[in-house]
Amino acid sequence: MAVLDFVFDILTLVLPIPVISRLQTGKRQMYSIIGIFWLGFICVIASALRIYYTHAFLSIDANSSEAWITSIVSANSLWVIIEANFSIIAVCLPTLSGSLKSRLTT
Repeated sequence: MAVLDFVFDILTLVLPIPVISRLQTGKRQMYSIIGIFWLGFICVIASALRIYYTHAFLSIDANSSEAWITSIVSANSLWVIIEANFSIIAVCLPTLSGSLKSRLTT
């Protein structure tokens, strides 16, 4: 399931690139759109690392030390949190632009 999520993340980032490159907007707005996609790319990297650590956790044998198991679980939890938080930020940024612009100009 995690690999499928990773593939969909990649498709979500790659498919709109031709459309975005043809947009006739100002440089500032174009840079904002590119920045949001870079946040999405960070989410993809976090997803890949989460998959790696989940695989490492599932391949732990019975002779592994407790410290090793704890470090694998901690790293996996860290990347789950990073992926979720950056995803929320990337999704909310377009709607926040109007309110941030009005607060910064006053």
